[in-house]
Amino acid sequence: LEDLEAAAQVVKGRKIAPATRMVVIPASMEVYKKAMEKGYVQTLIEAGATFNAPGCGPCLGTHAGILARGEVCVSSTNRNFPGRMGSPEAEIYLGSPALVAASARSISMKTGYTGKAHLFGKNIDTDQIYPGQYLELVEPEEIARHCLEGADPAFASKLQPGDIVVAGTNFGCGSSREHAAIALKHAGVKTVTSERLPSPLPASFTATPSTWPCRFWCAREFPPGWKAETH
Repeated sequence: LEDLEAAAQVVKGRKIAPATRMVVIPASMEVYKKAMEKGYVQTLIEAGATFNAPGCGPCLGTHAGILARGEVCVSSTNRNFPGRMGSPEAEIYLGSPALVAASARSISMKTGYTGKAHLFGKNIDTDQIYPGQYLELVEPEEIARHCLEGADPAFASKLQPGDIVVAGTNFGCGSSREHAAIALKHAGVKTVTSERLPSPLPASFTATPSTWPCRFWCAREFPPGWKAETH
């Protein structure tokens, strides 16, 4: 029920983007009824969402919204291997219900960013963002000292608060260790842009919009006014 509430809050008073499907599948009939009583269902339908019967839905890859070849999906499920939700040539990204709703709604990006850009290649995974040998650390300040150490051992010493990370495809792929998100946030990274957003974007990056460690952009959607000094 809390998941439907979070999604409804994100799209309330908004519409989903053109050529976008937002498919909502309650976990049970009990949850569905409570969501109707609280108005969440009405809010989501008014935004343009489609409800299917409670159950697994397209997560099984068999019915109720499965993906076609070339489609891109952001899902609040926990599996995204090729072919999981339909065509093996579809792309599946994982996120929280709030992130899924935010991805579906129509947006207008007008904000520009300025800052020093740190450039990285493709497939920078969470073990490179935060190496596994430091997983015993718990203090954010200590975690931040090892930010992106697996990709650039000197990164933390070069980083200044407000700097920007620019990467190739799949920045943030791999495990969902929360340390990766904590490292980026507390090291001072303001924005991450990737040629194509991670698959999966770790759940710890996307719990709710208010707790994202920094702003993520797909390079195709990067604000026109953005400028950066590379190193």
